Amino acid sequence: MSFPAARLTDMHTCPMCMGVPAPIVWKGAYTVLTGKMPQARVTDMCVCVGPPPPMGGDPIITGAWNVLVEKLPAARLTDLTAKGGAIVTGFPTVLIGMAGGGGGGGAAAGAGGGAGGAGGAAGAGAAAGGAAGGTAAGAGAAAAPPFVTTGLSAEVDEMVNMSPSLSSKLDELFADGWSIETRDGGGSATNHTEKTMFIDTGDGRSAEDQVRSLSHEAGHAAYGEAPYVPTTGLSRDEYVEANSREQSKSEGEATLSNIETRDEILENGGPDIGISGNPDNHAGYESAYEDYERTGDRDTAREEIGDTYLDGETTSTTHESYRDFYERQYGEHYDNTTE
Repeated sequence: MSFPAARLTDMHTCPMCMGVPAPIVWKGAYTVLTGKMPQARVTDMCVCVGPPPPMGGDPIITGAWNVLVEKLPAARLTDLTAKGGAIVTGFPTVLIGMAGGGGGGGAAAGAGGGAGGAGGAAGAGAAAGGAAGGTAAGAGAAAAPPFVTTGLSAEVDEMVNMSPSLSSKLDELFADGWSIETRDGGGSATNHTEKTMFIDTGDGRSAEDQVRSLSHEAGHAAYGEAPYVPTTGLSRDEYVEANSREQSKSEGEATLSNIETRDEILENGGPDIGISGNPDNHAGYESAYEDYERTGDRDTAREEIGDTYLDGETTSTTHESYRDFYERQYGEHYDNTTE
């Protein structure tokens, strides 16, 4: 028999609570998201208003022993807690059963589990509908994103892995030969030739600041170098404007990556990493991101943000407006290569 998967914030109740529901709050598997929330497991802790056991709270003690999430059994609606309680809510479109084996199914995680030592996951892996297997997971369960380490700090890594989009992006970049380097001051930047993301860790920059910068630079790296528009047939102003527009789209993508990462970390109970750039522009950036979420048109969102970037932002390295920065670079190139 299968039951809805339990996640952080799902409720339990126990005799100590006298029937009052209290949530699962710690620790959850941030690498395995079920309905965009970390999957709960045996040993994860529920809030309890009654006297705590020696370890505090009310730990989950039963689960699906054949569906391992970060090497611990996945918790579900009806699973029990140490104080005689039970989990009373779950995610209804993700069902986890106990039967093993079975032709195409089997409940031990297959595709959902593997990434980055996440263990078997209650994602796409737990049986695709077999009569023999636990039915789990199709709609609503995200495949486990990879667990990545950045080399910046454990606190940074924890936040990075609360964002499935950023952790997946970094995993792909690392596989493609990219690396992260720190520098003390001078701003953060991306070098496509060297395949390096430089993260400014100076001036007491917090872990949140570093994650914000990393989400921005990873957006640049994944987007690739902006297409180059040659000088042929163009005036100096036309050449500068065309290439400035292409570069500004890269800034638009980097900002979308930043906002996406921020939203995912907040959804998973993490801190607010903020948005890079001039605070006066943030509402417009968020509006462009919301338009993208509604329409799926990421190109238009990049252009909207990029238009603002040209005159409304300054570079973290030279402190010029982006328009002045690009005009200087491309203007000098035009002057040196054309008669």
